[in-house]
Amino acid sequence: MVDKYQREINTIRISVTDRCNLRCFYCYEEYQYLKKEDLLSFEEIVSIIKECVKLGIKRVKLTGGEPLIRKDIDILIKMISEIKGIEDISITTNGVLLNDMAFKLKKANLSRINVSLDTLNPQKYKEITKIGEFDIVIKGLMKAKELFFKKIKINTVLLKNINENEIQDIKKFASDNDFDFQLINQMNLKKDKNFSENIETNKPLSCKFCNRIRLTSNGMLLPCLFSEKSINIREYSDYKIALKECINLKPEKGEKNNKLSMIQIGG
Repeated sequence: MVDKYQREINTIRISVTDRCNLRCFYCYEEYQYLKKEDLLSFEEIVSIIKECVKLGIKRVKLTGGEPLIRKDIDILIKMISEIKGIEDISITTNGVLLNDMAFKLKKANLSRINVSLDTLNPQKYKEITKIGEFDIVIKGLMKAKELFFKKIKINTVLLKNINENEIQDIKKFASDNDFDFQLINQMNLKKDKNFSENIETNKPLSCKFCNRIRLTSNGMLLPCLFSEKSINIREYSDYKIALKECINLKPEKGEKNNKLSMIQIGG
């Protein structure tokens, strides 16, 4: 399906939880977490994705919060992998639980893994994440590499005056281990997109290339990360109608989002 601006929408990003086991200063915000019963069930998510396929969506990315803390996430991945028409399933994780779960994820037919890594300095990693252990994340990355996932990508957020001098080192670390690398601008949803003036980044892409919609863990469809428009998919008996409306709501260009935080949306 194409939107009003002739962009083909073929990807849905689904947040499976609003909780996280890190406290990265540029993402985490204190707020009232959702109750377990408010989260979309696996059955709801699968039903929604089946309707997505009918509209031409072929790629699913699971996010959080931290998606690996959602109980039995590997079972959900397996369920999604069995949906005819889905060509790619990926997950964006901070990597803290990756070493313990990599085998289950591989067995569940997860296609790709994106791991957030903003520094190669263990002390700086602790400062950025507040409670994270650098060595555990590296161990998880190496376990995923050992299991021959189709693709492993390092996501690095460009943090001014914090990791700007490390970007080339992180990129080399990725290259040396056959990982892809992606440099992402630090974004503040309430202050429009924050682009670096002197370092070229990979994300976010220009709005004219946007090919996705988003689904929060409690069932809110979002046409754009930088938009306050949303649709409660649970209010529709026909998910396909909600999905079409969401796609038709996509703006030509993102602006601001004062209603939700990054941890609620999943980035």
